[in-house]
Amino acid sequence: MSSDATDRYKATTKQRIIAGVLVTVLMLAVVATVLRMFV
Repeated sequence: MSSDATDRYKATTKQRIIAGVLVTVLMLAVVATVLRMFV
């Protein structure tokens, strides 16, 4: 197991976390706009 592989794995996990946060924020924004339209 080389350190390069571990670094690459850490980078991909970080990217996955960032992507997940972005998706969650987008979903919340969509829900908020829909609720605003209905209210």
